[in-house]
Amino acid sequence: MIIENRRQLAEYFGVGNVVICVRGEIRTHPIDDDYLDQAISNAIFNHTRCGAWARFTSGYTEPETVTKTWLLDIRRTIVGIQLYRARLQSSSHWYRPENFPPALMDALQYDGLERRERKWYITDPQTVALVVDVLKTRTYPQKYFHLEVDMPITQPIEGVCLTLGSIVEGVEQEATPIPLWFPFESTDLDNALEQIEQECDEIWYSTHGCPDCWTYDRAIPEHEKERLWLVGATFVNPICPTCEGEGIII
Repeated sequence: MIIENRRQLAEYFGVGNVVICVRGEIRTHPIDDDYLDQAISNAIFNHTRCGAWARFTSGYTEPETVTKTWLLDIRRTIVGIQLYRARLQSSSHWYRPENFPPALMDALQYDGLERRERKWYITDPQTVALVVDVLKTRTYPQKYFHLEVDMPITQPIEGVCLTLGSIVEGVEQEATPIPLWFPFESTDLDNALEQIEQECDEIWYSTHGCPDCWTYDRAIPEHEKERLWLVGATFVNPICPTCEGEGIII
């Protein structure tokens, strides 16, 4: 099942409608948009053992990228280190600087790429020194400089993001938030909530042991057990008879 928007998400959790009684007649109406986010948040909180939270934000999805190697034709001139052209290592097509893809242009900004009239120059002092040293020893076609750039293979999309997470009481540790951009599969939602549940369980069972959990079956006086427990949180012993392997709220 594909969940395309907030309304469908509310229906997935069974909170998309409200039941009212009008003159003795039971009627069902869609919940108002103003209360939709809160209804979904409450539903997710009640649906999970860990009391997961849900937040909605609007923005742009990050584009997927792939690392590509560019060959840069850089030459030393009287007025500076000039960038003539560039091409992908896997292609024979050369680009002039004014036609560089945005990702390549952004990467070159760190080298102080600067336009002077119709020509482009590298101005960063460290990069200039490196280029000068390399040009002394290289000859064509080995003179080209290699630059790896993360090139986008998808376009960023404006949309709404549902972010899920949870905080474990007592230690204030938080499960890793998981973002889901609409539309998404209901299985992705279920898997995200299950992942958060598992992470919260790991945090809980490693920190919420009772005073007897790690001293059970050990010859330690009661007052010493309490002192050791107060030093810091401890793991939950699954065979502890005191908390029955469930731990305690701290």
